[in-house]
Amino acid sequence: VRADIRSWLDEHRQMPEARFVYKSWLDADGDLEFVRADIRSWLDEHRQMPEARFVYKAWLDAGGEPFSGFDDIT
Repeated sequence: VRADIRSWLDEHRQMPEARFVYKSWLDADGDLEFVRADIRSWLDEHRQMPEARFVYKAWLDAGGEPFSGFDDIT
């Protein structure tokens, strides 16, 4: 599954709908390093979307460190 997710993210990581993959991956205790750069990039682009808070919360709940400059989306 990991290879399939990576392949999908390589092509679609910036789509608004990628939030479902990120949140699901994190909720399933997926490896943080596997999605760290993708999530950071996605949040950079979509931080103003109300749904961005779900991705950021899932990141924090999974043990990820707070990203600087993202305090306004929690």
